[in-house]
Amino acid sequence: MTRAVLALASLGCAPAPPAETGGDTGLPAPDCLSDAGPTRLEVALESGAFGALGDGSAVPVSYPPQGGAPYTPLAYRLTGLGDVHLGQRVVARARDGAEELGVIEMDLRPICSNVPPNDGWWMGFGVHLRYDGLGLDALDGRSVALTVDVGPVPATGALFAPVASWGTDVVLDAVGG
Repeated sequence: MTRAVLALASLGCAPAPPAETGGDTGLPAPDCLSDAGPTRLEVALESGAFGALGDGSAVPVSYPPQGGAPYTPLAYRLTGLGDVHLGQRVVARARDGAEELGVIEMDLRPICSNVPPNDGWWMGFGVHLRYDGLGLDALDGRSVALTVDVGPVPATGALFAPVASWGTDVVLDAVGG
């Protein structure tokens, strides 16, 4: 069976995979490819709903299954920037006043969603805000300013310039131990 598929592919008989933007599927491109309208960034717990995080929300913090520093798993969605599938820099922070408790800075390749309720949005997952050097006891019950900034991946040596920012005040809730 493998040889037959390989033979068809090498003869050019196998269809090309559809492009991320609707390509040759005959479907219209999702709205997230448009740069019309305002830029909007929303943040959620990775297992939660967008719009649910607001001032005073309890945000879980726990140890990852493989061990390591406590973390909070986040996801984001973004619209209004056009085609950004080649990558974005994401910076998430948790601050208690001037003290930075947690931070993650990473480059992600978001996915253009065409499935409700996220159709028309660029989706980014796996933003695991890490609290290096702190245990759950030191984090539980702390009120923090949670912020997320997203922008293009900067060229080597260039400064990060976010194009969308989101933030709210939350309370850390230690889970597990």
